[in-house]
Amino acid sequence: LPLFFHGCQKLLGWFGGSGVAGFASYLDSLGVPFPALSAALAALSEVFGAVALVLGLPLWALSPALFTMLVAVATSLPKGFDVAHG
Repeated sequence: LPLFFHGCQKLLGWFGGSGVAGFASYLDSLGVPFPALSAALAALSEVFGAVALVLGLPLWALSPALFTMLVAVATSLPKGFDVAHG
């Protein structure tokens, strides 16, 4: 599940990710306000959104993850599927 993959990269540093600190640094370079808080919230929403999806929870439970993915697509699409690996 791509949502779980990307969330774990950001939250835990798994799958070659840089963890919350590295993701916060990336967000800071983009000019995102409150990069540490934004990084933690985005990572948590992706991981828990994936879990909610697998458990079949209602769509409203996925709304934080959906919003996070819309922002990610808008800022990262030109760099490809896995920004950490170019």
